[in-house]
Amino acid sequence: MNIFIHVDADPDRGFVGGNKLIARHGRQAYDLKWNGLLATLNYLEKFTDKFQGFGLGFKSTFFLRADEQIKNLYGTYCGAFMRFYDNIRQLSSVGWHPHLYRWSNLNRCWYQECHDNEWMRKVLTDCHEDLELHGFYAQFAKMGWCFHNNTTMKTLSDLGLSADFSALPGAKCLGHLEGKSVLDVYDWSKTEPQPYHPSEEDYQKAGGLDIFEIPLTTYKVSGPLVFLYTTKLTLESYIKFRLRGYSPSSQVMFPLGLLNLSKKQNLKKILELMLKLKENDYITLYFHPDDLLDINIQNILENVILRLFSNAEKHGVELSFVDASELYSLIRTK
Repeated sequence: MNIFIHVDADPDRGFVGGNKLIARHGRQAYDLKWNGLLATLNYLEKFTDKFQGFGLGFKSTFFLRADEQIKNLYGTYCGAFMRFYDNIRQLSSVGWHPHLYRWSNLNRCWYQECHDNEWMRKVLTDCHEDLELHGFYAQFAKMGWCFHNNTTMKTLSDLGLSADFSALPGAKCLGHLEGKSVLDVYDWSKTEPQPYHPSEEDYQKAGGLDIFEIPLTTYKVSGPLVFLYTTKLTLESYIKFRLRGYSPSSQVMFPLGLLNLSKKQNLKKILELMLKLKENDYITLYFHPDDLLDINIQNILENVILRLFSNAEKHGVELSFVDASELYSLIRTK
């Protein structure tokens, strides 16, 4: 079984001192803070050496930001690539992580655009052309907030990308309010966990587009607390956004992120889940760079990997790390 660890290489988020939702060139302009990314690169250099000492060849993929917000602040879509690509490539492969941030003159902040298809198509196309113009050839992508619709999926396929890593099988989120910005909208409620070529009519289902969709690992959480959580979400989504898409449920699907593993009760369940996913031949784990500013999260990452390999050995499962390119090649040849 293959382990695909990837990093959503965003600037620092608000809770660690970033404030990217109001940063804008010529107004409240300032350089986005990338302390988490720099610290993660420094940490992973030591981390990789440590695991190679255990005989484990560590590999990962950083999905690096290139989008409208980056262009606004740096003058070019590929501003983050120009700053960080070479440093990342010394440790990891690099993919494209476009967030569909759009500036609101009314609310004076960035928000997630998920309705204006023509705008989204143009931004993704212009960004991809700018990356190639500067010598960065993005073969793999993971969308910001894991958002897709039929237009964005077809656009990535038309641009010639080999694979996208955004699908969260069974998961759905209608967004939350951060300041005046609505963020974190996605819908993969109809998606199965197996890789597929998406349909032009429904990105969540198999069809005829050239691009491969390689779903990320999700896991089920159930119980009375989940019912209370989804009831609260249903009420909040209607009161704040007038959205009716949520309904109370006793179970939800969550993506397998490093922060989810910081809760000890999740660790055993997730380790067992990983070892049950033999039919997919891979599992995925992601984190954000600023997660590793917390030394406790660094320890959790190391502990999870060591325990995963230990449990795999007990169950006779052979594990290996892969990056995006290797995982794509393995899936294509199945």
